[in-house]
Amino acid sequence: MKPVLTLLREAARKANLIASGENLNASQEQESLEALNTLLDGWALTIRSGFLPQNVKVLDTLYLPDGYASAIMYNLAVQICLDNALEPATELQALAVNSLSAVRRDSTSPMKTEGDVTLRRMSRHLRGRYYG
Repeated sequence: MKPVLTLLREAARKANLIASGENLNASQEQESLEALNTLLDGWALTIRSGFLPQNVKVLDTLYLPDGYASAIMYNLAVQICLDNALEPATELQALAVNSLSAVRRDSTSPMKTEGDVTLRRMSRHLRGRYYG
């Protein structure tokens, strides 16, 4: 569980847009939120869309699988740097790439079928029946 506003603030701090303890001003908050929604929209093409919310608002809370909030935060921080003519740190770029790669690996791993009790029961029940 990750509040959107917290995610925006963390990304802005990683981007060195604001200092620790500072808050985003209204303009920075709106621009960061737009960048977040653009990021999520782009990722929806390559990541299981059931995990990615669309058109989030500042007061929303995101419920994401493990690793997703970090990947979003680091990649949003890089985008915030680019949007504000700041040079993203090499370490930040590496964290963004590595965390997104982990999310993509997780989202493309095959769904569990071997040993799944429900699927075994269904296959025994449907054996010999043809639908068409």
